[in-house]
Amino acid sequence: MVPECLHSGSLLQHLSEIMTTADAADSTVVEDILSKTNHFLSIEACNFIADKGYDVKAVYNLIKGVYHGECVIPLNKHNTKNPEKLPSGHPICEAGLAMHKTAEPEFCRKIINN
Repeated sequence: MVPECLHSGSLLQHLSEIMTTADAADSTVVEDILSKTNHFLSIEACNFIADKGYDVKAVYNLIKGVYHGECVIPLNKHNTKNPEKLPSGHPICEAGLAMHKTAEPEFCRKIINN
């Protein structure tokens, strides 16, 4: 289950919820959750902050391409190899974005390299 909530004063407003089986990856429901949320609360130019379960190319492309936003997601090191790096030494994610370390030990901010 992936609940999304909006806190407004002393009220907690439920935004959306999708029930999935245990074998479903978090990233498989993000498009539906964001679409439902965007119908009543604009998420244009959002900062999408999520756990490493959302560290997949499709999520970065969705946030950047559809919502013109930026992702802040920890690097999921599962099944990763030594990543390609920019001359600055920053690794490049699968989506072609530079990854910048913002906190310890492994939390990376992936931003568009203009």
